[in-house]
Amino acid sequence: MEKKYILTEERRVIHAWYGREITLYRIVAVKDFEVKALQNVRVFVGNEPRLKKKIVAKHIKAGDHGGWIESEANLSQLGDAWVDKGAVVFDKAIIKDNAWVGGKKTAVAGRVIVADNSIIFSDDRDANITHCTNVAGDIKIIGYSKITSSLAGEGIVRNQFINKPTEVRLKKPSKTKVKFECSVGDKKIAREYEL
Repeated sequence: MEKKYILTEERRVIHAWYGREITLYRIVAVKDFEVKALQNVRVFVGNEPRLKKKIVAKHIKAGDHGGWIESEANLSQLGDAWVDKGAVVFDKAIIKDNAWVGGKKTAVAGRVIVADNSIIFSDDRDANITHCTNVAGDIKIIGYSKITSSLAGEGIVRNQFINKPTEVRLKKPSKTKVKFECSVGDKKIAREYEL
């Protein structure tokens, strides 16, 4: 398998919110490739703004520096997935397929899987924006999802645009109540259980 990036000797130590000290390594591309991402682009029809979906490409060239990862397990060598400058990916998080993670205020951690053509970023071009994009928990982000704000919890995010802090929760299966009755001598005993 031909590698698309390598870890550099450039290191950065962070302290995770759960107390662990983590050493991150900057990545650098060793071949040219394109990351294609679905963007919402604002277009004007007359004076009316409308959102239009457009596929844009980010060209990565051999020698381009990317973001920071804890190990090669965080970013797949297959596909065109990329962690861009400033972004941080650690713990058991995996970026794969054609997903893109970027922005100086972006961190992905936990058991998060970012796959397909998903995008996670913080818009740090605007100095007035103070929020970060932190994604953590046991979340799978797939399809053409775009995350620009913090996301936590458990579950699957598919083909969604999330731009405000959100908690993902798995849908709980409906519980079935079971009632057991029996007689012991002249006493009746009844118990209810939820399955």
